[in-house]
Amino acid sequence: MIRSQTGPTTKSVPTEPSAITAVFMFVSAASTNPVEPISALVRGLRAQGKRVIGYGASAKGNTLLNTSGFTSKDLDYIIDNTPFKQNKVAPGSWLPIRPPEWLLRDQPDYALILAWNFAPEIIRRETDYQQKGGRFILPIPEPKIVDYAG
Repeated sequence: MIRSQTGPTTKSVPTEPSAITAVFMFVSAASTNPVEPISALVRGLRAQGKRVIGYGASAKGNTLLNTSGFTSKDLDYIIDNTPFKQNKVAPGSWLPIRPPEWLLRDQPDYALILAWNFAPEIIRRETDYQQKGGRFILPIPEPKIVDYAG
């Protein structure tokens, strides 16, 4: 019931889906979950006892984290260069955000690049991490583990 200034009124709710809703339902049912491959990769690595972190506390990265349902069971923390973001938590996943020094100090097995638009720059900058055996994961367009080309 909707209340107006002149008193209560009712509004009928259509029982048939609109054309847009019908198309959306069809596309949703026909497509696979786009985050399933990255979720499976990260959770598979964790099941093998590997340590995985996030790299880049970007908005798009947080969308990926929350859509995938990633928590501290999947990623230990997130690295970010922005001082304002450091020592806070990522929205939804509650993963702590750490400064870049943590990457070499902690030396996790894998770093999932959440700011994938900066992937080439991140990979070039973090050669010490890679030389010590650390590997990057690119989630987009398909999950890929980047091997150090040294």
